[in-house]
Amino acid sequence: MDKNVLKYFKNISGSLFVFAGALLISFSSIFVASVNLEPNCKCFL
Repeated sequence: MDKNVLKYFKNISGSLFVFAGALLISFSSIFVASVNLEPNCKCFL
């Protein structure tokens, strides 16, 4: 019982870590893209 619970928590924490990493990468890429686009938008305006 105890070992199964430990395995379950390890799987959850691993998937959460991967999910958080993917979110961080996507947010950072969006942030970089918006920063790169900002001067161009100001030029057009």
